[in-house]
Amino acid sequence: MQQKRDSVIDLKFAVQVLSIVWAQIQPGIVKNCFRKAGFRVDSDCTDCLPQEDQPDPGVWSAVEEVFGSQQFSDYVTADDDLVSSEQLTDEEIVAQIRQVPNAEQEEEQNEEGNSGIVTEEVTTSQALDYIQGLKNYFEQQATTSDEMNTLVMMETHIVSKAVRHTVQAKLTSFFQNI
Repeated sequence: MQQKRDSVIDLKFAVQVLSIVWAQIQPGIVKNCFRKAGFRVDSDCTDCLPQEDQPDPGVWSAVEEVFGSQQFSDYVTADDDLVSSEQLTDEEIVAQIRQVPNAEQEEEQNEEGNSGIVTEEVTTSQALDYIQGLKNYFEQQATTSDEMNTLVMMETHIVSKAVRHTVQAKLTSFFQNI
């Protein structure tokens, strides 16, 4: 992690990581936590549940006043026609991942006579960018969460491997130059 990388944690990333971590927790751990907190396994909680409140009929009339002539269904479906994602072709996705402007330029480079293929070293930052691109791809394909879980675990492994060799500085080291 020698290069500067934006470390923005958005809600989507947090939910993905939370999903992976929650899947790794064994049921016995949750059960023990509740037991240590004082919850009894054999207690009958049916009479402990609060009674549901009856809806206040005046609330709906207040909502209708605020929205005026607009129907609730119009409010709920107002953004249904908005474009929220773009359908990319496989070539466009690969080009984004490889950061190649287009496939034609790649073919031209191959035709120029690159007989010896030399793979360049991939930095941690680049690897994380590639994984983010794959995560975006799988989100657009609406696949199962297994692929996303695998990518998040790979991302976690890459970050932990990069951080493993770093040393936390002491607070006094920031004031040595003063």
